[in-house]
Amino acid sequence: MKKGLFGCLGCLGVVVVIVIIIAIISAVMGGGDSGGESGGKSDSSKDEKKEFAIGEKVKVDDLEYTVNSVENADTVGNQYTSSKANGKYIVADVTVKNNGDESITIDTELFKILNGDATNGADAAASTNANSSVENPGEIGFFLEQLNPGNEKTGKVVFDVSAETAQSDKLKMQVSSGIFGTQKANIKLN
Repeated sequence: MKKGLFGCLGCLGVVVVIVIIIAIISAVMGGGDSGGESGGKSDSSKDEKKEFAIGEKVKVDDLEYTVNSVENADTVGNQYTSSKANGKYIVADVTVKNNGDESITIDTELFKILNGDATNGADAAASTNANSSVENPGEIGFFLEQLNPGNEKTGKVVFDVSAETAQSDKLKMQVSSGIFGTQKANIKLN
C-alpha cells in the first residue's frame, strides 16, 4: 500500500517539477517583451535593420552601447597572460551603459560579429586577456560583470575569426538587450 501511494506521489512530484520548469523558462524567454507583443518586436527588428556606425550611441532596451574603436591583431594580452588567434582577432573597444532601474549582468555573450549570414561569437578567454594589464591584472572586461543603474563600463571584446572575415567589408557587431535579451541592434564596423 505504501509503495503504491509513494509511486503516485512520485509521479505527481515529477509533474509539478515539469510545470515549474516550464513556467521559469516562459518567464525568462518572454520577459524581454513586456512592452507589448507587436511594439517590442517591431522596435527590435527596426533596430536590427538600421545600421549604426562606430562612435554612435546605440540604445537596446536599457543598455546603451558605443563601439569606440576596432582593430585586428594576431595576439592579445600582456607578458604574463596572452592569447594567440587561430585566425585573426577582431578587437573592439566598447562602452556599455545601464540606463535602466536595476542591475544588469553584462558579458561577452552580448556581442556577436556578423559577416553576411555567418555569426561569430566572442572569445571569452581572449577578451579577458585583452583587458588584463600588468598595472591592473584583475581587470577582466565584461565577464559576468554586474552593471548598476547609471553606471558604464568600457572594455575590449575579442573575436577569433578567419583572416577573410577580418578583412570583410560587410562586418557588423550585433549587440543585445541582455544575456537572455530578445532586442538587438547592429553596428557597422567598416
